[in-house]
Amino acid sequence: MAEKKIKTSFLKKPGMRIGLVVSTLMIIIACFVLVFWMAKQSLFSGNSHFMTRHVDVRSSGWWNGKDGEMEKFIGVKAGRTNLFSINLQNVCDSLRKQPSIDNVTASRILPDTLLISIVERIPRAFLYNSNSTLLVDSSGNVMDSRTCVNLRRNLPVITGFKSDKRPVPGEEMPQLKQSLELLMIVVKKYPDIKILKITLSTPKEMQMSFMSPTSDIPLNAIFPRTKLDEKLSVLKETLKQRKMSNNPATTIDLRFEGQVILKPPEIEE
Repeated sequence: MAEKKIKTSFLKKPGMRIGLVVSTLMIIIACFVLVFWMAKQSLFSGNSHFMTRHVDVRSSGWWNGKDGEMEKFIGVKAGRTNLFSINLQNVCDSLRKQPSIDNVTASRILPDTLLISIVERIPRAFLYNSNSTLLVDSSGNVMDSRTCVNLRRNLPVITGFKSDKRPVPGEEMPQLKQSLELLMIVVKKYPDIKILKITLSTPKEMQMSFMSPTSDIPLNAIFPRTKLDEKLSVLKETLKQRKMSNNPATTIDLRFEGQVILKPPEIEE
């Protein structure tokens, strides 16, 4: 009788009742989690029906169809790695560290295929010279020419820039910001101008070697590192005037506000 009274008194305490309810709920939740994990193992991760037999890599550039290379890179073994044991987020995070990859998604196609879709960075220029293995995209990201979109025959060269050490793929080069801005304005607004080289050896200015429909020979333009959109508009108009007047100048100096200087070959700097 006394023992029953003690139990009743114990259960009447609010804190004890709450603790008992919480403990019971935790046990129930733990049981559900265990059952779910066992079911998942049985139905997915531990199911031989879902072994990865294909890694399908899709891209518009170098990575397209590189299924074998991708298997090695992410550590998937065909016929031995379960499709549901692959952490898709880890795969994407790892691939985004590759210099030539801008974005990537990974998904499962049941029963046995891992699909990886890649958006690659677009190379915009060589660094140093046209035989270099180093390329750069419009944001200044350095890439290896051997593992990125093959546009090498159509790319200009950026040279004369200062760097404490030779750039490596994966590095970002903020010192190329103005030259890449110049290049991209030309690409988007003046596609008839083909840039051959941009030289950055002189502080506060850039020299651009280019071909134009208005000339049979390469021309040079000297720019300040500001107001590039405005200066390119002036260059376009100057090229028209040069052709109409048969001016032999091969260098167009745009460094001065409100003034354009045309220099014939014999007095070029």
